[in-house]
This record gives sequence, C-alpha cells and structure tokens, in this order.
Amino acid sequence: MAIEVRINHFAHRDQAISEIQASGLRLIEADVAADKLDPQSHAHPYQVDIYVLDGTFELRDMDTGHTHFITAGSKATVPAGANHSEGPSAFRGAFGIAGDPDTGSHRA
Repeated sequence: MAIEVRINHFAHRDQAISEIQASGLRLIEADVAADKLDPQSHAHPYQVDIYVLDGTFELRDMDTGHTHFITAGSKATVPAGANHSEGPSAFRGAFGIAGDPDTGSHRA
C-alpha cells in the first residue's frame, strides 16, 4: 500500500491535533532531529499519520520509489507495512499512531 500525502491539508496546529484526536489514534507531538530519522528502508506494523507543523519532512516510499518533501500544513499517511525511509531533514510534527511504537503493538 502506497504512502498518501495531502499537501496543505490543515491550517494550524490545533486543527491537526483535533483531527488526530477525532480519529482515535494515539497522539504524539515532537521535534524530530535529523539524527532520529531512519534512512534505512523499514516498515511499522501500524499506521502512522504525520502532520508537519514546521520544517520539511523527507519521506521516501520504497515501493513506488517516490520521495515526498512534506512541508508545514501537510499530512502523510504511512500505512501499516509500507516500506519507507526518512530524512535527513529535521521537522516538528504531530503524529497519529495506531499502535505503540515502544512495544510494536498495534490495532487492527
């Protein structure tokens, strides 16, 4: 399943947070340093919605070969099992996660 990117999806942080909360996903907001991103191809056993609040997030869809440069106000949905790599740009984001990234558990 391919990564979906919605350019100019939201206007401000509160709108992104509200959308994540309404979806029932686990909310995490963070400043993501470039050295915390994974440049190697990987997949998660859960879906992740990424709302870029500030900066640019570079996300490569390994299945399609497309590199997305996701800027503030835009959203990316990385489906469970989607092979991707990240970086090297740092950004601030709000994340809606259908699982626990610390334990690897996920919701079906």
